Amino acid sequence: MQVTPQQRAAVVSALHSAFANASLSTQIIADESSSTGIFTGDAPIWLSPTVGSQLAAVAHHQYSFSSAATQANMTALAKSLSGGRPTWFTEICCYAPTDGTG
Repeated sequence: MQVTPQQRAAVVSALHSAFANASLSTQIIADESSSTGIFTGDAPIWLSPTVGSQLAAVAHHQYSFSSAATQANMTALAKSLSGGRPTWFTEICCYAPTDGTG
């Protein structure tokens, strides 16, 4: 199911409320963007300290092979927007094409 950046805060909040109402200790990670570029564009739309307080961590994938500086900037952005939540790489790509495309 696709959840647009404009919908993500509401999804996180609804899940958080449902887990709390059911007395579950389950925690939420979001949003698992596939690259630093997508994350840095989307995060300001949905991530805030209010949403951050409902997350165990801000999660993202790393398929773009970005530099250490770019990753550090993304981490700083995530922490700033979320009120200090930790960031987690939940997937890293190790694919290296042999046809010269990447």
